[in-house]
Amino acid sequence: MELVFKQLKATNLSQALPIYRANSEYFSLTNTVPTLETIADDYHALPPGTRRQQKAFGIVTGGNQPVAVLDLVRGYPDAQTTYVGLLLVANRGVGIGHQIVATLAQQLHQQGFKYLALAVLANNPRAQHFWTTLGFVALDERVTQVGDQAVMVVRYRKDLAPDD
Repeated sequence: MELVFKQLKATNLSQALPIYRANSEYFSLTNTVPTLETIADDYHALPPGTRRQQKAFGIVTGGNQPVAVLDLVRGYPDAQTTYVGLLLVANRGVGIGHQIVATLAQQLHQQGFKYLALAVLANNPRAQHFWTTLGFVALDERVTQVGDQAVMVVRYRKDLAPDD
């Protein structure tokens, strides 16, 4: 299936709501109910020291159907890295997430990025397993803010150089 990334704007964030709602298990880990306000918060959120132009927030479609929400920040935490702020897949367990990450890694490598980085909630073993299966390596644990609460996350990184 061909996957296409469609950047969202503040005026059409509702397109992401069904995917957010399909991930109630994830949101229960942070005691959050996915709403348009939740999506808007994610849309506007930027890591310290970054600019709006570095961020891409949108939906991934497959066969003209929304299959995932993807939030990326290019050049964070350094110029050689792209940070995945969020990846929510509508139907988990069918390979869509793996395909999105593989396609993304290939495109970013071609654009000159060396690393893909992200953070996973420490209380989310399913997500940790997903990312380590894709070759991401845990770097450390730290406390960060998710909404109005402090949470423990595990930071991960993957080298985008193709395997020799």
